Amino acid sequence: MESAAENASVLQLQRAIQERPNDPELQRNLALLSIKLGKLDMAEQALSAAIALQPGDAASCNDLGTVYKKLERYGEAEQALRRALRLQPNSAEAHYNLANVLTELDRADEARQHLQRALEIQPVFAFAWHKLGNYFRKREEYAEARSCYSRAIKIDPNFVQPIFSLGLVCQAEGEIKPALRLFKKAHDLARHLPKPYVAISNVLFELGEYEAAMNWAHKALKVRPGFAPAWSRIGDIFGFYSRAVQAIDAYENALKADPKHMHAQYSLTFIRAMLCDWTHRDADTDLFKHIATDYVGQEHSDDTPSVSPLHLNYFDFEPEVHLGVGAKYADLIERRTIALRDRLQFNHDRPREGKLRIGYISPDFRTHAVNTILHEMYRHHDRDKYEIYAYSLVKPEDNNFYRDNVINGVDVFVDINQDSHEASARRIYDDRIDVLIDLGGYTTHARPEIGALRAAPVQAQYLGYLDTMGADWIDYVIGDETCLPHELEAGYREKFIWLPNAVGCSAMRLSDKPMKRADFGLPDDAFVFCNLNAPYKIDPQVFDVWCRLLKAVPNGVLWLQDMTNEKQISANLRREAAARGIDPARLVFADKMPLDEHNARFALADLFIDTFSFGAGATAVGALMSIPLLARLGDRFAQRLAGSIVRSAGLPELVCTSDEEYLEKAIHYASDSQAYSRLRSKLHDVRAESNLYNMPHFVASMERACTQMFNRWRDGAPREHFKV
Repeated sequence: MESAAENASVLQLQRAIQERPNDPELQRNLALLSIKLGKLDMAEQALSAAIALQPGDAASCNDLGTVYKKLERYGEAEQALRRALRLQPNSAEAHYNLANVLTELDRADEARQHLQRALEIQPVFAFAWHKLGNYFRKREEYAEARSCYSRAIKIDPNFVQPIFSLGLVCQAEGEIKPALRLFKKAHDLARHLPKPYVAISNVLFELGEYEAAMNWAHKALKVRPGFAPAWSRIGDIFGFYSRAVQAIDAYENALKADPKHMHAQYSLTFIRAMLCDWTHRDADTDLFKHIATDYVGQEHSDDTPSVSPLHLNYFDFEPEVHLGVGAKYADLIERRTIALRDRLQFNHDRPREGKLRIGYISPDFRTHAVNTILHEMYRHHDRDKYEIYAYSLVKPEDNNFYRDNVINGVDVFVDINQDSHEASARRIYDDRIDVLIDLGGYTTHARPEIGALRAAPVQAQYLGYLDTMGADWIDYVIGDETCLPHELEAGYREKFIWLPNAVGCSAMRLSDKPMKRADFGLPDDAFVFCNLNAPYKIDPQVFDVWCRLLKAVPNGVLWLQDMTNEKQISANLRREAAARGIDPARLVFADKMPLDEHNARFALADLFIDTFSFGAGATAVGALMSIPLLARLGDRFAQRLAGSIVRSAGLPELVCTSDEEYLEKAIHYASDSQAYSRLRSKLHDVRAESNLYNMPHFVASMERACTQMFNRWRDGAPREHFKV
């Protein structure tokens, strides 16, 4: 707020100008004071008058250019600054100011030239070094950006902006610890700025330290209550904790602060999907697709938010949308890592001998759906022919059964969760891995940048990410002919490897805790249809079919899962059931339980009925330990995995290809007790001998696939689809 003394100074200068209207110095002094007070219109008038009185005044032309920039009149700003440079070509300040204007006009290469000229004139110009660093960072030219930021910091060790920006570069290259140190230094120097708080929160979230991440985001809001990135990060953390109601509140607060905040916009759509809140379903679907389409088509910079390919599975989008977003995401990672890859210069043509080395890289060597399926896989590899390595991207967990099984099942287990992308890739390369299998893809805490550095000569993705990665550095995707039929090939950059069956499943742990239907609110005399998938996999299409099913089976109930503290999912689905003419009391909801108890309670149901747009994976395996599962095939991997699992379990008759077939079979087994009894007996008879639980058989097929992948690369053969 301007002081009385400053206002008095303005009046004094104005009176002096009236007395001496031809004095350019008075006009210039009035302009400088006006700029300080934020009175830009007055500053413009005074500077224009000064230049009219003294046309050769380069300093006034320079200042007028900065005033026009603040007024967002960029064309006039450019004219004023070019005039200043004609009058004084060696003005480093004018070159710097013109660069800033050209940046706003999306003429970045011209801006770079003027920044470099400013630095030739004035090598200790810290602001210019920082801006030049930004130019390189936005083009993912990180080595050059580092050099510029370091020069700026050397000139002024307390210059916050380059310290913060250098942290962004470290974060982009996976140097998490240095990034965190730099963000904390920026915070210490400028506690009034919210960005360092959120940057610290983001790094802590990447490290899996969610409570600390939440605390730093809240600290940012104390500094600036309406800071959209802080609210958006809080929404992400609540979503990770399955506290969807609080996540929605956070994203809505972000959008109040910034209605165009893209991450909050599309996050809000899939959080509503998590809650089965379909009151905005059509609008949410259209918005998400619009954002995804724009994301694919727009010119991207390092500061542009990304659309997570993973979240596309919350809606039933066409395969070409998945490929477009995946390929865009991959191409950006490629751009960000190309300089580092060129610097590393990994040479995979080096001599090798001995056993084939297979590396598995994953963020999920823990109690996670992927690892509950695969944790016993590693110990079954043939150690006479193969060496098995595991690279963990998650924070270590002590005394975790699933993680310990991986550790004990491989030859070498390496925690790289806090290593940089470069250090992680170097470790894999130095371990001489022949085939690297990515079990994370684009899921939470995965680091596809390591794959982009080409740490192994052959790289494939498997199971953790049920979609195309759209990446040239991923050579193959592994599945079977059910998950990856030929008609899906056009939607993938990867080549298909067809195993005899897509998964070999570790035996699921089942609690021996006594359970009965009454414990879960299930009627003893009902036919219990169940789907204990994550609720976000339920959409209006499958729910319509389920309600038709309940109408056709009067003694049927539907057993679902509600993981929210507020029971919002239960309320939403009961409302949807009532709207479809179904008594809401016929929907029974289960709470989240420990995994062994969760798997054991499937025995209380009669038939698992799978979702359509995103089917069951580990949940299907757990269900088949006790009850049959009815699946319907779609046109994406995520819509076909359950069908593959059911076929591998020896029940191909339960794999459907249409809504009507699915409905008819569900009604048939619910209405014909003898047919159902035969089905359940068959499951019991074939399950133990099926391919699904024959892990040695599955691992042998995976080994053959890895050998063929490597041999094709070694022989210089092109990548092609192949069947094991």
